Formats: sequence, structure tokens, C-alpha cells
Amino acid sequence: PTIQYNPRKANIITDALSRSCLGPREKPESTGAVMTLTTSSVVPKAELQLWKSALAEDFNLMDVVKRLREGQNCGGLHLTPQGLLYMQQEDRRRLVVPTSLRQRILRECHDIPSVGHVGIRRTLELLERSYHWKHMRTDATSYVRTCPVCQMVKADHRKKA
Repeated sequence: PTIQYNPRKANIITDALSRSCLGPREKPESTGAVMTLTTSSVVPKAELQLWKSALAEDFNLMDVVKRLREGQNCGGLHLTPQGLLYMQQEDRRRLVVPTSLRQRILRECHDIPSVGHVGIRRTLELLERSYHWKHMRTDATSYVRTCPVCQMVKADHRKKA
């Protein structure tokens, strides 16, 4: 049997090649998911309220959101029509993650079975595709280095005594 790639629009049941770091998502039209940035960064409608409330409670971001709603420029940060914050850099848009959701996003980009505890560099690549927050690199490095599963199966590269 050969593997044949189907674009996300044509592939109603997504295969492993069509998944983002958050796992499979159905088409936005059928689930009511809100398309915020790109096809790889979809916040389902069920999670939209969670993101909005986390953004409203984040002391580091609430001032930025307030200034954006007043029409001020905030250096590459913008609001989606749904009220989520994203960063625009050249042609890339990345969702700004509130502090309270960062551990969840780290877990989803490192621990889920379709990703499979991939290590620091690959976890950062997955995060940087769709997300942004201050000190993301430091948080991801710390998260992977303290992951219990990774510590148990990590190969020992030290010289034998």
C-alpha cells in the first residue's frame, strides 16, 4: 500500500501528515471552530471563551489589548475579530498565548501521542509555527528538561566509568 497525501480540505478524516501540533481538527465549517490565523492554528469554538477569559485575566497582556482596542499601535501585535491577540511578523501570524494557557500549549506540543516527546528543538519548532509569548524558548527548554517521560527514556551519553 502506498501513502497518498490529501490536502486538508479534501481529507475529512485527517491523517498523520495533515495534523498540526494540537492534533486532528475537523473542518472549521462543520465544528464551529473559529479560524484565527492559519489552517494550522485553529482555536475551536469551545475553547474560544477560555482563551478570551485567560487573555482578559493576564496582567502582562491586558494593557496591550486595551491599547489595541483604542486603536493604538503595539509593535506587531493585533487583535483578531474574535478578540484574540496575535503577532504579525512579515507574512507569519502567531497567536499570543496568555500565561495561564502556556503549560497546556507546551503539553500539547510535546506530550501528545501524535507528537511523541520530541525534545527541545522540535518542540520549539512546533511552538514557533503557531504561537508566541515572551521567554517561550526558556519555558520550552525547562518543560522538556523536566518532562518525567523524557527523563526515564533519555539515553545516557556519558563516558563509561
